[in-house]
Amino acid sequence: MTDITDYPLNLLPAEQPNLTDLSLRINTLEREVERVTDLHQRAQTANVEYESQKSEFEDRLKDAVENSEIDGDLAKEFADIFDLSLDKEYRITIEASWSGTITVPFGFDVDDLDFEFPFPELSYSCNECEIDIDEDNTSFDVNESY
Repeated sequence: MTDITDYPLNLLPAEQPNLTDLSLRINTLEREVERVTDLHQRAQTANVEYESQKSEFEDRLKDAVENSEIDGDLAKEFADIFDLSLDKEYRITIEASWSGTITVPFGFDVDDLDFEFPFPELSYSCNECEIDIDEDNTSFDVNESY
């Protein structure tokens, strides 16, 4: 294999470059660019293939754990080798309601009422769990009666 330094170009200020030397140097650099480009493309292809295989392995490992085909501790060891997570995510819905009455003076416009709902403090007991709860919706209904 030819190295980039195989055709050094040492020019003194007064020297005219030799066209043969320049041509050889250009050819060498062009081949080197092609080689590096080819290596880069192969590395990209290998990386895509690796990520695909890793994803397939992760899915299969999760299925095996879910179907009790593999011991959980062994599955965790395999997951750690490839830096995979066997964590599951569950969507939860928490509903709360308050009810009561409010007495307002005659002529009071119920639309002037401003309700604020203090949400209760959520607690759970799981040291290894992460929970992320957002307030999705608040609303109130008013039914008029005398």
